[in-house]
Amino acid sequence: MGNEGNQNIVSAQEFRLVDKMGRVRALLGMDDTGEPGLSLLSEKGEVCAVLGNFSDGISGLALPTKSGVLGVTLGADKNGRQELALFDQVGHCRAGIGIGENGEPGLQLFDKDMGLRVSISLDGGQAGLEFNDSLGQPRLIMSVDDDGCPGIDFRDKDHNIRAVLALGNDEGPGLALYDKQERLRVTLNLEESNGVPGLQLYDRFGNVSSVITIGDDAELSDDATHHAGKRSAPFKLVCKEGDQQAKKDKQ
Repeated sequence: MGNEGNQNIVSAQEFRLVDKMGRVRALLGMDDTGEPGLSLLSEKGEVCAVLGNFSDGISGLALPTKSGVLGVTLGADKNGRQELALFDQVGHCRAGIGIGENGEPGLQLFDKDMGLRVSISLDGGQAGLEFNDSLGQPRLIMSVDDDGCPGIDFRDKDHNIRAVLALGNDEGPGLALYDKQERLRVTLNLEESNGVPGLQLYDRFGNVSSVITIGDDAELSDDATHHAGKRSAPFKLVCKEGDQQAKKDKQ
């Protein structure tokens, strides 16, 4: 319907573009939720593309497959979130790449049940790669922190940390093992300065119970001989005084 006040303005709730056969090939109008949109149709009347404002507050482009299910979406919201999503043959989202509200990029991969299985992210200066199980619980997390130090976390089915493998810039490589209550029980490290390896054992209260070190200049201690026998490589084992006293008390 024309606007009598200004001959250069045309107002309507829907505009239709038809081909020479009279078939509707494009629709510009308002949808059922009151949002504007532009739809492109094939010769058979199938929707090929939709550009508009969607119900979740994202404005973008949606591309369905030949079977009519959603295939690709590209959108952005007013908070600065941008996302590209890819769907499978039944319309399940299987991959997404975007930039979050914090301005950092991320990539997510989903299984056939739309469970998140793999994610790659940047958070400030830290890069991360996360693998989830079929229930969506993180089981393996790889990261590089702001200082460039890599690390790997291993988690059980209850999301408890059970092992951490890390490499520090000054501390050297190290491995930490935890029990099911996430209590530290074992650490294994290699000193960066002298290359001496060390093993520490912890009790359930977090106290160091035994320390084992191996070095070129180390001598075999009496404790090591008693517990491990003679070894060709120099070997040291040091027990905490409290543990030694406890053993004497038991005797």
